[in-house]
Amino acid sequence: FLAGSSLSNKVEGFDDKRRTIPVRVTSLDQLCADENISDVGLVKVDVEGFELDVLQGAAGLIKRDNPVFVCEFNSYAIAANAGASPYTLLQTIMATFGEFYAHRNGVTIRVDNDKDARDFFYQNMVMQHCVEDIYFGGDASRCGR
Repeated sequence: FLAGSSLSNKVEGFDDKRRTIPVRVTSLDQLCADENISDVGLVKVDVEGFELDVLQGAAGLIKRDNPVFVCEFNSYAIAANAGASPYTLLQTIMATFGEFYAHRNGVTIRVDNDKDARDFFYQNMVMQHCVEDIYFGGDASRCGR
């Protein structure tokens, strides 16, 4: 399976064959239109590496409401599950929002240029074992307080 989520019944005697369940998928832009959702201030993203797809499907929402996004940046999941480049995701965030933030060892890190983005990516891969939360958009600087 592609993502880290699954349903499991680990009960003795249960048939452990994998089954697929169709799940309706939509973009944030389409969801907001279908459900008449407006004035979005915060979006929590947990999609096991498919963050770039979420951002692409939220282009209208970003333009309209400029919400803060909070997501896990998992270099391994981005590459293995989505077949995407983790650095491309960082470049997209930088191009769209101009900056992003992370917390490391109790310190808020602001990344607003390519050199710092490359350093963040290196540290994420080597020191953070590929996983840490980042936030961007809206008034994301307030999230570190």
